[in-house]
Formats: sequence, C-alpha cells, structure tokens
Amino acid sequence: MNSRPIIAARLLSLLVGTALALTMSGCATKALWDSTEARVRHEPATEALRLYRDEVKKDFLVVYQEHSEGGSTFHERAYFLAENKARISNNQRPRFVDPGTTRGLREIPVLPDDKTPAPPDATWFGRLDINHRGRFAVYSGGIQIYEEQLPIYGAPSNRAKRILLTPLAVTADATVVGGAIFLWAWAHGGLAGVH
Repeated sequence: MNSRPIIAARLLSLLVGTALALTMSGCATKALWDSTEARVRHEPATEALRLYRDEVKKDFLVVYQEHSEGGSTFHERAYFLAENKARISNNQRPRFVDPGTTRGLREIPVLPDDKTPAPPDATWFGRLDINHRGRFAVYSGGIQIYEEQLPIYGAPSNRAKRILLTPLAVTADATVVGGAIFLWAWAHGGLAGVH
C-alpha cells in the first residue's frame, strides 16, 4: 500500500493546524474585549456651552451636552477644566461631576464667535471657536488663559453583554487550539491506535 498520500495529508493537516493555532488562538476572546467596535465614542452634541468660575478651587466648571455614538439621547455633562486637562488631551473620559454643582458658582459669559466683542465689565469670559467644533477658549482680563477641546473619548460599551459572551469566546478559542493539537497528533501518527 502506498503511504505517500497519507503522509501528504498528514503534512497538510499539520501545516493547517499549526497556522490555525498560531493565528487564531485567543482571537475570539481578544476581539471581544479589545476591539474598537467594543467602544462607544462620546462627543459634544452641540455648541451649547456654559462656563462657571469656582473661586475656591481656582478652576472653571464646564457644562455641555454630550452625545453617544449610536444613541439618540443627549446627556448634560459637567467637569472641572484644569483638573481634567491631561485626561481630555489624552482622549480619556474626564472625571464628571453633577451638573447641579453650578449652584453657588458664578456663570461667566460664553461668546459665540471671535467677532462678538467681550463684555466690557467681564473679568472672565469664554469664546467658542466656530472653525473647530467643540473647541473653546477662556479669557481673563482679555488675555487667553485656556484653549481647550470639549471631551471626545471612547468608553466600553455594554460590559455585561461582553461578560456573558466571554465563555462562548473562550470555548471557541479552546476549540481552535484543541483542533490544532488533534491535527498535529494525527499528522504525527499519535492517533494510530484510536478508532
């Protein structure tokens, strides 16, 4: 009996199994938890922006409307500007505070564009950048002290759903690895006595 076709089939199975094990092991679980599709983008919904000065913290409270990708609702968000500057620069979610935090704080005017003159009696004021959505500046005595972007960040979506799907993803990964081991054993004659 000619053993060449059996050897060729076993060699092909070994190559396919090795390729599957190297490229697919852990892929389902990794894709479930690391994919960019598993993140929802949050961004400013409108140019509606309110600024408040907190003299105790020496910071500005920023209040705006946020929209989540794929959603049809808007959420009012509030965060302290200086406290979250690094997080926003790195496209991270700021540490939000209750929008009701504005109570007792002094609201400062926000001008709609660079053509609108600053109020003559305003110590502080904000100005929207009409050329760049979500960008604004804060001025003190007519001098710009901040130029900022409202938060744009990704956040994990539907964590509970991913937790529930994890056992299925691990099972799929284990099946691929187990299949590769089976093919390797079969290609090396390790299953010769198994019927």
